[in-house]
Amino acid sequence: IRDFIRYDKVDGVMQDNQVEDLSVDGWDGNVFIVHSKYEQMITNVSFGKEDLDEFVTALAQKAKKGISKRQPNVDATLEDGSRAILMLGDEITDKGTSFTIRQFNNIPFTPVDLINWNTYSIDEMVYLWLCVENGKSGIIAGGTASGKTTTLNAISLFIPATKKIVSIEDTRELEVPQ
Repeated sequence: IRDFIRYDKVDGVMQDNQVEDLSVDGWDGNVFIVHSKYEQMITNVSFGKEDLDEFVTALAQKAKKGISKRQPNVDATLEDGSRAILMLGDEITDKGTSFTIRQFNNIPFTPVDLINWNTYSIDEMVYLWLCVENGKSGIIAGGTASGKTTTLNAISLFIPATKKIVSIEDTRELEVPQ
């Protein structure tokens, strides 16, 4: 079950709901994780060249995507809602096949969480609330892992339940509670 239905060698790590991110940066590399309690860690889990190529191909298939030498870079959403960035071979990476899986909390963070963590002040969150509630447009932009999805998920709570919501995403990440 672990090898064929779930996540092979990284299944144990994927089952830890405090693991936010796991990645392998090339053939013969160890799995690197970002843990919410222990922060950044290198594990003793590693893949050989063939194992890593097969694992990345299997992940793409589980996400109903194709990956090949012709299309070696794939963004995908896995069955559990995790986001995967998959790269096959050494055409676009120096160290060979690599992957990154970003896991998301089962319970999305709320505006109160973002205020408590000093991500936003109360005034900033009230401003966003008023903008969303009154149908104003905005852009949430930033680098990788800067909190764009977390912010959008939190402020989506401000959308009145009577409004129609259309989300067009290449890789599904938003968890709109309405």
